[in-house]
Amino acid sequence: MRIECGVRLEWRSARIGALLLLMALFSGCCCKIPCMGRSNAAVTLPPEVAAEFQTPGHEDAANELGLAQNHRYMSLRFELAALPNGNTTNRPLTLECYLPAKRTNPPVIMILPMLGGTYPLERYFARYFARHGLASVIVHREKIKAEPDSADGLNELFRATIFDNKRAIDWLQTRPEFDASRIGVFGVSLGAIKAALLTPLEPRVDATVLAMPAGDLPYILTYTTERGIARRRKEILASREFTEEMLRAHLQIKMTCDPMRYAPYVDPKKVLMVLAAWDSTVPVKKGLELRRAMHKPETIVVASGHYTAALYLPCLQWQTVRFFKKRLN
Repeated sequence: MRIECGVRLEWRSARIGALLLLMALFSGCCCKIPCMGRSNAAVTLPPEVAAEFQTPGHEDAANELGLAQNHRYMSLRFELAALPNGNTTNRPLTLECYLPAKRTNPPVIMILPMLGGTYPLERYFARYFARHGLASVIVHREKIKAEPDSADGLNELFRATIFDNKRAIDWLQTRPEFDASRIGVFGVSLGAIKAALLTPLEPRVDATVLAMPAGDLPYILTYTTERGIARRRKEILASREFTEEMLRAHLQIKMTCDPMRYAPYVDPKKVLMVLAAWDSTVPVKKGLELRRAMHKPETIVVASGHYTAALYLPCLQWQTVRFFKKRLN
């Protein structure tokens, strides 16, 4: 009986996910689904998990690297010492800050970066937030050397990003320019995966927008169509004589730092999720699984692939600011 009920529920969830995708596809634009979960649906974060990701307090000052200003916003760059990670010490953590020109003590949005590039999309959103009265801080990528085919190294990389982002929040709370009692987090693609890791583990985060996120990192790394990862994966499969399923099984053993592991601890009212119906880079079915694990937060489904979701940027910008202002008011 229990097995039959489980299969029935899984099939029902699959049908709902397919229906949402079809609504987006045939509407020719996007489909918005309100939050279907309640705040009390979230499971309380166990004390041992909270202790695992607790950061020591830091009082050291940051080095100011530069300043730019116009009539809409002021941009500053700071560098502070990141927490040690394994044998990697004296790591710099660079924070790129944007402050609205005509507002004091604004709420602040932490922007977590995508896989590569020189932060053009992150700055695009940072300037947009500033024009709408929200400060933002781009947390630059981790400067950690890890073997691309090392599952242990990848796991430590994701753990390090959690500590880096918590370290950035520690710093924000020392700065008078920001209202650090009202903190949002925003990420696209890999940045959304990082934000999905941080949100349940950091109670100081009040609102999160996840654009094309997913859980189950072993699955993503095994089946993503992202060219750089796919090329490296092909080399690893050939050198180790692995099949894709063998690689996935190996990653499942080694990679414990995964959004799916912490998703049940998320308050769904804090989250706005954006999914792309044709996404194979961050597979959309894993995005839907993460949504269910997060107790079904408010979600927008766009009729696009991973990269063509850029066609919806104006709409997504407006929806993101709307959500942050509502949550951080």
